[in-house]
Amino acid sequence: MKVWLTQTSEPYPFLPGTAAMRTANLATELHRRGHEVVWWGGNIEHRRKQPLDAGAYEVAPGYTVRLLAAPHYTRNVSLRRYMSYKILAREFAREVQELPAPDVIVAGLPIHDLAWAAVRFSVERGIPSLVDVRDLWPDYFVELLPRGLRGVGTAALIGDFRRAYYALSHATGIIGISKTYLEWGLRRAGRSARESDAVFFLGGNAVEGPKANAPLADREIVFGFLGVFGHTYDLETVIAAARRLHEAGETRARFQIAGSGDFFAKISRAADGLANVTLPGWLDKSGVGAFLQKLDVGLAAYAAGAPQSLPNKPFQYFAAGAPVLSSLHGEFGELLTATRTGFTYRAGDPGSLVAAVRALLDDPAQITHMGNRAANLFRSTFDAAVIYPRFADHIEQVAAAAPRWSRRDVA
Repeated sequence: MKVWLTQTSEPYPFLPGTAAMRTANLATELHRRGHEVVWWGGNIEHRRKQPLDAGAYEVAPGYTVRLLAAPHYTRNVSLRRYMSYKILAREFAREVQELPAPDVIVAGLPIHDLAWAAVRFSVERGIPSLVDVRDLWPDYFVELLPRGLRGVGTAALIGDFRRAYYALSHATGIIGISKTYLEWGLRRAGRSARESDAVFFLGGNAVEGPKANAPLADREIVFGFLGVFGHTYDLETVIAAARRLHEAGETRARFQIAGSGDFFAKISRAADGLANVTLPGWLDKSGVGAFLQKLDVGLAAYAAGAPQSLPNKPFQYFAAGAPVLSSLHGEFGELLTATRTGFTYRAGDPGSLVAAVRALLDDPAQITHMGNRAANLFRSTFDAAVIYPRFADHIEQVAAAAPRWSRRDVA
């Protein structure tokens, strides 16, 4: 079977030092089963904004990444990025016209432009397609605006909303990284769930090697964040909490805040002079591994009203046997409470985070107990080795059942 995947904001597997994320994990599993895989993306490494040459890159025989030419961008939230994705979708639509159709397409959303082009091609060729919802685009752009301007923003982006609607309503099935995201996709598609729809968590990859830390009572405790310094994150509260602890003479808590993004310089300035905060910047695969080996407690630091429901970073913390302090409510907050794998604090409230940190510092045995539960939960539910074979099974089933899906069924 030939499978096309579209995704442009994850690390490409041919680049050195990159850790596998959702699309790479799925592609690897599909290829392992003997399927021919083509991953379509843009010619930029999104995390570091590194320009790449357009063209085909062979990861392994039968597994190719095809990068399409589109304007480069340097900021996540920018008109240039917005226009780059429009051009990327146009280039995809142009390039695939002369190619034999695959047996099935899995289109990542974001980006909605490329998902729209991929699903439109699948409808034209009469092949099944799945839209994999992992961020709520274009809703995300509207949420960045002040409340009073959101109606205007929605009107200005009406073409984007129509493209997202087309992709979701014409796809054979919708995949969500959480129940919340699947429900969003179904609402946008204007239909109820069917057997081709499913939830497959982002999950994460197992951490290599055992942790070799001294007993928690005998050393500093590392509270770590790994991710993007972007609009939906709330690292200012983490820095403010660290400052309060520093000024109170608390020496047991150390904060490691790793990653890059539009707000890196701002966060660096805020942390200036704090001996209990380290910002190592962007980490490659080996650096992420070292970070997770030293991690005691993970920080899921999201802004109030952030759209994320079950993002991937907390599951990396679980993989390292670390409990999580999270500002996310909804699905992830409910998960922490139900599984006793961490605490929830209030976004924008440093005092709330300080209280959660102190609760763990005063009773470090909690960290061990919650961390053990987190590791067990990861192995049973959120390990990529568990998730992506099930995802691949679903793709195979949808492709095999394709004759049962008529144009009328998906329109």
